[in-house]
Amino acid sequence: MEGLQIPKPVTDINEYPRLLGAWSPSALTEHFPPAVPTTTRLARISSFPGFLQGGAHLQLRVQLPSEEVAAIDLKYSALATHTFQGGDTNDHSNQSDGVPTTFDYTNGTKDTEFHPSFRIYVLSARDEGSEGFPWNHGQNCGVAVSRERNEVVYWCESW
Repeated sequence: MEGLQIPKPVTDINEYPRLLGAWSPSALTEHFPPAVPTTTRLARISSFPGFLQGGAHLQLRVQLPSEEVAAIDLKYSALATHTFQGGDTNDHSNQSDGVPTTFDYTNGTKDTEFHPSFRIYVLSARDEGSEGFPWNHGQNCGVAVSRERNEVVYWCESW
C-alpha cells in the first residue's frame, strides 16, 4: 500500500468545534456538549476519521466540578441501554449481554482501559454486522463518568 498516508488521531482541544461539526448533525453526537464547558478544569480530545477497515471515533474528556459530574451521572444512568464498570470495549462486548463500547483514548496514558471508578453508559449501540459476524460493523455512543475523579468522557464510534 505504497503512498497511503495513515491519518493520525487529532488531540488538539481547540479543534473540538470543528471535529464535533464533522460528525453532526447525528444521533451519535446529540449527547456531546456543543462547546467545551467553561467550568472544565482539564480537557482532552481524540478524534480519528477511520482508515481502511479501522473505525472512526470522537472522544471528549472533561474534568468538572463534582456537582456537575453528579448531575451528568444521574442523567445518563437513566438513559443508558447498557452499563459497565471500568474496562474497555473488549471487556464489555464479551459479556453475556454485552455490546461494544470504546477504548479510553483520552486518559493521557498508553493504557486504553477505563479506570475502575468509571461507569460506562451506552446510549446507543447499533449492530451493522452480518449473520455469523455480529458487530463486525456498527455504531455506538455514550458517556463514561467517574465521580471519584470528577471526569466525564463523551464518545461516539462508527466502524
